[in-house]
Amino acid sequence: MKRFLSVLSILCAFVMSVQFFLMSPAAMAGEVPAVITPPGACFLDINQCGNSSSCTCPDEYEYSPIVGYCLIEDIDDATERGNAVKSICSMQAAFIPTTCTDDLNSVGYPSKCLCPGSTHYDQRFGQCVASFR
Repeated sequence: MKRFLSVLSILCAFVMSVQFFLMSPAAMAGEVPAVITPPGACFLDINQCGNSSSCTCPDEYEYSPIVGYCLIEDIDDATERGNAVKSICSMQAAFIPTTCTDDLNSVGYPSKCLCPGSTHYDQRFGQCVASFR
């Protein structure tokens, strides 16, 4: 019985690793979104933006507790926008009086925008994001 459980444990670990590989955006046929919903575990706490303070993201992505999504680390690796970001701590740069560059990055957003107050622009999803200390 102990041997059976050992083999079953190894088999489950293998299946889980294959599943994570197949779910990763890099494994998809050339489609690499800039923004994805966290596929991994998240803490159950909620921050001032209404999001988990930490979630597990695939390689090449980092979790943003401000917007609650996994964001690609290098925008040049992205081939599409991915999930639309909706957060109480960010606002679409196109809807506020701001100055943006005319050039567009690989996902169709300006590479730079001036944002009001203590917000900063994130070109991975084209929004001005609150800064917290």
